[in-house]
Amino acid sequence: MALVVVGLFLPVGKVSIEPYGRLSLESKITISIGYEVAYASPAEYLLNPSFTLGATDWTLITTEYDPAVYQDTAGSIKTITAIGRNKKATGTCSQTISTAIGSSDTVTLSLYWKKGYTNAVDFQDLKAQIALPSDPDFLT
Repeated sequence: MALVVVGLFLPVGKVSIEPYGRLSLESKITISIGYEVAYASPAEYLLNPSFTLGATDWTLITTEYDPAVYQDTAGSIKTITAIGRNKKATGTCSQTISTAIGSSDTVTLSLYWKKGYTNAVDFQDLKAQIALPSDPDFLT
């Protein structure tokens, strides 16, 4: 009995976030066995997803590794605003993955996020994105 992977495989690229803590990108691959559909085990596509090796394998832009704050392992990424009214900070933490993910695969991106402040803030946005390297959009 032959196994056939269902779906057209396309390269998937950047994973970009502004979080504290763990970032995980997983995928379920649908496999057809005769007339029965089965799911392969999830695969981890990111290197160093829990920041246990510091910021190794990550590209940080106006963010930094923080070993003191973590959810389930040893570290996180943080962005800090300047002191004063109406100040903002925008940072990205990204990683390019080389593994092809099928167009019909289910991909789950999960992360932990912690909001910390000294004075109450008007709003705070957290954005997570999966994008092709040829078409990243860090503004959405």
